[in-house]
Amino acid sequence: SPSPSPPSPPPPATAVARAFDAIALHASPRLHEFKPQELVNLTWAFAAAEQPAPSLFSSVATHVSGRLADFSSMGLALLAWAFARNPKPFPALFDSLASEATRRASHFSPRCLEMTLGAFCRADARQPLSPS
Repeated sequence: SPSPSPPSPPPPATAVARAFDAIALHASPRLHEFKPQELVNLTWAFAAAEQPAPSLFSSVATHVSGRLADFSSMGLALLAWAFARNPKPFPALFDSLASEATRRASHFSPRCLEMTLGAFCRADARQPLSPS
């Protein structure tokens, strides 16, 4: 009788999911080392790969809540997009994002406005914009 073949390696998706889990675990306690754009890139990558990482996203939401003025307009739009794609709701973060977007709306490019509003709609985090 032929000998059994060795087990096949896990499918790539499993290996990728494990990599995302490891990155989330090691990034969370080091968020203070990340620049705003790096935080945007981090959350965008998780959202684009449909990796929810609830602990990481909660940590990032807390970390950035008082620092949104440090983000570029595109950074705010991409941060909103990433959090809107996460299955966990982040109403306090979206309130802060809406306030910052309201304050800076006249400086947003049309693309940033579109992305930010789309994210607010997706997250069901609509907040009326007050006239400036």
